[in-house]
Amino acid sequence: MSFTIDKGNGGRPDQRSQLTLDSRTAELVRWEPFSSYNAGRRLRSWFRFLHTGEALGIAGQTIAGIASAGAAMLVWTGIWLVFRRLRTYRKRAKGQIPPSLRDEDYAMSTKR
Repeated sequence: MSFTIDKGNGGRPDQRSQLTLDSRTAELVRWEPFSSYNAGRRLRSWFRFLHTGEALGIAGQTIAGIASAGAAMLVWTGIWLVFRRLRTYRKRAKGQIPPSLRDEDYAMSTKR
């Protein structure tokens, strides 16, 4: 059986240790504090908490929130671009826009 013992508030992997017991005899098989991990495992342990902003407290959460808002804005602008291009395509198919008129020219002429 494997247990994770967390001495902190859940946002710091350096406060965690791993305890492994034999499930039949309940004897200690392995005790791994964070300090015993190699450099790669320690770094990998921090990545999740840095990614979600938990590791740096309120400053990290603010940065993660701004990044999430930026990602949502990219999705919104991408969807808006699809609808705008679809509208232009439909108008061109109906013959309302001459084929020689470029999308940029059409977009500029509709901003009135």
